[in-house]
Parts: sequence; C-alpha cells; structure tokens
Amino acid sequence: DNSDNIVIFNQMAASLAGQAKLQGQPVDGTLHFEDAAKQPVGLKIKHAAAPLERKDLLLKAPDNTLLNVAVSVAPYTVDRQNRGHVLIIRDITQEKTIDKEREEFVAVASHELRTPLTIAQGDISLLLSPPYPKGEESVHMLKSALRSLQQLSHIIKDLTNLSQAENEQLEVDLEPLDPAAVLQEFQADYQDQAKAKGLQLEIKVD
Repeated sequence: DNSDNIVIFNQMAASLAGQAKLQGQPVDGTLHFEDAAKQPVGLKIKHAAAPLERKDLLLKAPDNTLLNVAVSVAPYTVDRQNRGHVLIIRDITQEKTIDKEREEFVAVASHELRTPLTIAQGDISLLLSPPYPKGEESVHMLKSALRSLQQLSHIIKDLTNLSQAENEQLEVDLEPLDPAAVLQEFQADYQDQAKAKGLQLEIKVD
C-alpha cells in the first residue's frame, strides 16, 4: 500500500522472507536486499521514478545465501488514484551465470586472437618497409592484407569494449577522425569485389 506495507503476497515471497504471513509488514523490514557491493539497499517503493522501475539486486534468503534478483516496481492505479504498488521479484541467477560465461569467453577469445594478429601485422609491416618488394601488385596485396588484419583487430577491440561496457569499466578515448581517409580505405578494400561484379566504385570527397 502507500505506506509500503505488504497487502497481498504469494507463497514464494513468504519463503524468501522466511515467514508464513507477510500481510501488514513493511517491505524493507521483511525482505532484505543488497547491492553489488553487499551494502543494504532500501527499495523506497512509493518514490519510484518511472511507471515501471527495475533494479538488479541481491536478495538475502533466510539461510543467508544471496540470490541474484530483478526487482520491478509499478504503481497500482484505480480511477486515476494511486492505491499502492506492485512489487515483482524475479530470480535471474541463471541469466547472471550466462552473462559471466559470455564475458569470460569474450576475454579469452580476444586474448587468443590478438597474439597471431600482432605477429602477422608486424611481419607485413616489415615487408612494406623500404625497400619495397618488387612489383606494385605485391605491395597492393600486402597493404590489403594489412588492412584486413587491422579491421579484425578492431573487431577484437570492440568485443573487449563490449565486455568492459557491460561491467561499467569502459574508458573512452576520443581521437580525431579523417572521413576522407576512411572512405579511401573502404574503396581500396572493395575495389576488387566491385570489378568482379562489373561495377566501378568511385569515391569523391569535396
């Protein structure tokens, strides 16, 4: 209700609270939540900032184990008047486990791919250093291979950034970008594919 006291509950909520009857009891004193730092969290239900507000929290069970839960709060309105709130607690332990496994996979895959990429980029860079290999076509192929490796390296970096962003650990470095250079690289990468289809790829930069 509007005093944050429990009016209606289901059996699972009673089990999580370790009590048979919850009616009339305050939510904050009955269900115990913690944040990721294991600090107690008060729900402040009647102060929900949105029609449906969700928080991922830890719920302390009666045996002191911590469950990963998603806590959603929505106002209960009758005749345009707020008569209380609906509180939904959903177990997301499996989702958290899958997220953690995915993050570990991204980290391992990024590390395993980065080593051969670095070696290949170094070797090609040495081959492109003066004196260049004989034949303009050879230089062109080496440059194309180097660009492909660099693109793959960027993809690996994106995977790592994704994992860091999900953990709120991403640090952003702003760098100047030359759009004309990007377009020229695009043209060089796809020129051969265009020719194979009988097309001519042109880049015009003002």
